[in-house]
Amino acid sequence: MKRKSLAYLAILAFVIGLDFLGFVTAFTILVAFLLKLEGEKWRSVFCVALASGIGFHLFFIRLLAVELPIGPLGF
Repeated sequence: MKRKSLAYLAILAFVIGLDFLGFVTAFTILVAFLLKLEGEKWRSVFCVALASGIGFHLFFIRLLAVELPIGPLGF
């Protein structure tokens, strides 16, 4: 029950942080948090979250030209 509540709070924080962090950065942090919440090792968390963020950026923003909130880092 506690993990489920933390996951819901993480998604809420993701939605709130979209405008400040940008979609890709917030998505990467969300993936990392959810993976760590499931008990994954830090190396796996880092690799999967980074690959997810980069893949999302390349596919949706570069390839499909979807306009999403951009953070201070430019993505």
